[in-house]
Amino acid sequence: MLLREKLEDQATKKSELDRAVTIKKLELMKHLQAKLAGVGRTDDNLDAEVKALDALVAQWQAEEAAKHPKAKKPSSLHVIKDSGAGSNAAANLAKAKEEQ
Repeated sequence: MLLREKLEDQATKKSELDRAVTIKKLELMKHLQAKLAGVGRTDDNLDAEVKALDALVAQWQAEEAAKHPKAKKPSSLHVIKDSGAGSNAAANLAKAKEEQ
């Protein structure tokens, strides 16, 4: 059982490393693409590979977003102004509704 867990951990680490390398490769290729554009040149092979890696990274990001959905934000609380001592909540609520 321990060996299985160790292998699973190594597989996860390898996958994360592969993704990190791919993202860095994409970053460097985009930088090269910008340099080439600066001197007025293009490379069709580079453009195609950048497009493919962009799609792959976008797919990974979509999968990660699906795994970890954003938590719902709590609805904002209506703060009722206190009009002074001895006032009741119903009066404050009516006042707050009038202000809106």
